[in-house]
Amino acid sequence: MQQKSYVTVNNKETLKELVQHIRTSEYVAFDTETDSLNPRKGRIIGFSVSGEVGKGYYMPTMVWNTDGLEEVVIEGKNTHALAAYVIEQLIGKKVYVIMHLLTCDL
Repeated sequence: MQQKSYVTVNNKETLKELVQHIRTSEYVAFDTETDSLNPRKGRIIGFSVSGEVGKGYYMPTMVWNTDGLEEVVIEGKNTHALAAYVIEQLIGKKVYVIMHLLTCDL
């Protein structure tokens, strides 16, 4: 049985691991998580990246607290800025974008 490894990116070390994982992977699956089922109103609260079966990274950009959503900070930097850097690493990669489709009656 293959050992699985799923990591939440919440410090400098796991952020470096995520970037290295992207750089060394030929193919990358990319998925976003939002705070709404409405694609026009939802905000991205995190994303996941996987370059091999059984291994993945989840980077939250916002988390819920008692007052609502607040931006995550890693080592004094907001994760929206760090996310932009991480997503730039996908340039030149074969990226599979994972999307969740909803059906509804209009």
